[in-house]
Formats: sequence, C-alpha cells, structure tokens
Amino acid sequence: YIQELSYSYKKRGEHIKAMKILNDAVAKDVAKGSIDALEYRAWSLIYFYRDYQGTIADVDLVNKMSKRNYNICWGEPCGLLKGQALYKLGKYNEALAVFDTVLREEVKIGFKAEDNFLVHFYMGRCYQQLGNYQDALQSYEAVLKKDENYTEALYQVGMVYKAIGENDKAKSYLEKALYWVKKGKKMGEPYFERFDEVFEYQINDALAEL
Repeated sequence: YIQELSYSYKKRGEHIKAMKILNDAVAKDVAKGSIDALEYRAWSLIYFYRDYQGTIADVDLVNKMSKRNYNICWGEPCGLLKGQALYKLGKYNEALAVFDTVLREEVKIGFKAEDNFLVHFYMGRCYQQLGNYQDALQSYEAVLKKDENYTEALYQVGMVYKAIGENDKAKSYLEKALYWVKKGKKMGEPYFERFDEVFEYQINDALAEL
C-alpha cells in the first residue's frame, strides 16, 4: 500500500514526495526479504528520473536477493534497465555484456532471442557508439526483421550509413523513417520518453546534412 501511495504523487508531479514514500516502501520490503518495491524503484529511477547509478544499484540488489540472473522489473527485464543505464553512462562494453546475458537467460526459459527487440536496439546503439558499425547494423536488422517499419531502427541504420559515407543508403533509410514518424509510428509510452525515441526534426536535420 505504501508503494501504491507513491504512484499518485508521481502522477501528480510531486516527485520528491513520491520518492520519499517509495524509498520507505523499498526499505520495508527489503527488510522482509522482498524485492517487489525494489524492482519498481529500479524501473522508476531510469525512466522517470534518469538516475543511472541508482538503477544499476537496485538491479544488482534485485539479482543478489533473488539469486537469479533474470528478473522482471515492472514488466521489463531488469537487465534491460541496467543495460540502458550503462549505455547512458557511456559504458558500452559493459552494457553489451548485460544485454547478452538477458538474451541468453531468456532463451533458457523458452523465449526466442530475436524477440526482444529493445535489447537488440540498444545493443545496436552501443555498437554504433563504439564505431562498430557492422555489428550495429546486424543488431538493427534483428529489430527490422520483427518490424520492418520500426522508425527508430530505420533512423539509426540511416545514421550508420551516413557515418560511413554511404549517403544513398542513408537517405533511403532516413526517408523511410520520416514517412513512418509522420504516420505517428515510433517508440512511445504514456508516462515517459524512451531513450533514443526519434522525432521528425531529427530526421529532417540528418537528411539536410547529406
């Protein structure tokens, strides 16, 4: 109930009070050996507050307390949250290792590795930031195999081709991304903005630079 009380304050924009209440819920939960509130806080810290170090600490504690390599934090793999946090901190190789663990653990419990498009997308972003463009393209292609009109993947493929000087390919992918973003097809959540969510002006700026 304490955890649920924090939701209302968060949705009203009273974030300091929301987090004080949530922190109390986490402390009480952890003292009892429960990770429910901790999982919710990890999810909140990364998506609402961009607290990357806090997210990593919470996910690590979730894994330690559960003694499992694969846990779910508010509907998403906790490893996805940790990987994104590492990515935003510029720790790309560490992020890739975490994402790889998520995929391997999902295969163990019966999922297909290719189905977690968010993991593949952020693996692509890590490879792209490292300048490993071939692996970046492979990761984005894994996303596009699941959804050939995934705007953010189309945009990032275009940006990779732009970076390596293949401007015709870059233009083709960027124009596809522009078409779909105008149709309203892109990453979107009702309460928060996902990392690397693409907007029309970004695509137009990239096209203008070709």
